[in-house]
Amino acid sequence: MDVSVVTLFCTQEHGILLQDCYPKPSGLQALLALDVPYYYFSCKHGEKDPGSAEISAAAPAPPQKSQLPTMVSRRALRDFVGLENCEKATRDAMLNFSFYLTIGDMDEAFKSIKLIKR
Repeated sequence: MDVSVVTLFCTQEHGILLQDCYPKPSGLQALLALDVPYYYFSCKHGEKDPGSAEISAAAPAPPQKSQLPTMVSRRALRDFVGLENCEKATRDAMLNFSFYLTIGDMDEAFKSIKLIKR
């Protein structure tokens, strides 16, 4: 069965709008949560998601015999690739940019993108 991950904007004024859609990666089982800038997925037992973001910025620990398998994987939303560790003001500006782009308001999208700092 083909499964897609779909991200929507929902407002009273504009209704439900498609923001992003992509096929669910094969190593992942189900979408658990969305917390901007990440999607969180459960992993299939015994499989590793090769496209997942590292949960910790620290250097990986050496493998241990009793190390537990990864149960949750996270991936950056399409518009946040490269901005995963941005400050709240940048995250809010990026969300506004993405929303205005989705509704086709290029003037407001341009104003929002000027506020984005890397």
